[in-house]
Amino acid sequence: MLSRLRSRESSNGCAQRGRPTFARRLPAAALGLAFGAAAFAVSGDADALPLLTLSGSLRGLYGSAFGDPVVNPYGPGLGLRAGLTLPTSLYLGASVDYFFGASEDVAGVDVSASLLQVMANVGYDLGLGPLTLRPSLGLGLAQSDVEGGAFESSESDFLLSPGAEAIVGLGLLSVSGEVRYNKIFVDGDFDGLYFGVGLGFSL
Repeated sequence: MLSRLRSRESSNGCAQRGRPTFARRLPAAALGLAFGAAAFAVSGDADALPLLTLSGSLRGLYGSAFGDPVVNPYGPGLGLRAGLTLPTSLYLGASVDYFFGASEDVAGVDVSASLLQVMANVGYDLGLGPLTLRPSLGLGLAQSDVEGGAFESSESDFLLSPGAEAIVGLGLLSVSGEVRYNKIFVDGDFDGLYFGVGLGFSL
């Protein structure tokens, strides 16, 4: 009889040693939950990282020269702009703008002036829901053309153009408005202020 009891006790002890208790399972479960939460957080951060954004726009422009120029080289114009917004919200782009200028009768001679400018643009995108504000600085060249009678002149000069643009996203499309100041490093009244409205896309 005693031998049977001892054999049962020994078998029960082996069974208890063979079964993991709740206290032993708890650390393993907590460790598994911790690794799972960490993996979920990493995957969530990876999904939250923004990608490069490609954008472009066609813009209608109107500008006016400062001072008292004989002929305004700005007036109505057209512009094209394209660029990339990096994950850090830094904007890198390029633009080509052409102003048709104006014509004036000067001492019986019809004098006309126009302006073509090509710029690289660096800016920063500030997102406010569907609205993006983009302060930027443009650096490039401005080619001014002046014609009158037998006189004709074309000159390219360094251009500095700070400005700001407001963009409203409409899905893949967008509408925008901008204002810029042109500083052209040339003698004469070619510095100016211009405004633009545009229709663009964003991918």
